[in-house]
Amino acid sequence: MTKITASNAVGMMESVLVRLEEPPFSQISRILIGFLLQPAVARLSTRDVAAPSLIGAFLGTLVALRILPAVLRKLLPFSQPTQTRWAERRLIAKRYDSYQWQKLLWIGIGLGSYAVLFGPAARSHIALAAICLVSGLLGLIAWRWSDGVPKRRGAQASLTHGSR
Repeated sequence: MTKITASNAVGMMESVLVRLEEPPFSQISRILIGFLLQPAVARLSTRDVAAPSLIGAFLGTLVALRILPAVLRKLLPFSQPTQTRWAERRLIAKRYDSYQWQKLLWIGIGLGSYAVLFGPAARSHIALAAICLVSGLLGLIAWRWSDGVPKRRGAQASLTHGSR
């Protein structure tokens, strides 16, 4: 049996976190986030999931998806290759809004899937899913047509998230 040490645990967590940002896991994780958002809000709310609470939870989730990785990067000792990979992705995200917007497509698929499977959903829930789907699709199209999209060569292939 292999003894699990703190460095092994960090290495395993690092591997999982890196994989979560690569296809197909990046898309699947965002679909799950969108799919679980409404039931999570319903569970935390004492009444029906109204539009303001769903939108607030949605915006809070987007903020958390930005803040939590930054906190983890500061608190945990990740390897230099992983830090470099993440720094490259952050640089691309700063340069190209469409890189971030395309992520809404997958969240919108999750929101819409939940509404279809467990409806009837309120119009506001359908509207939020539709806004995510449309803006995410436009972001994906803009990202794929972008001049700045890294070509599929070497280590940069993972940065395109399967584009081109």
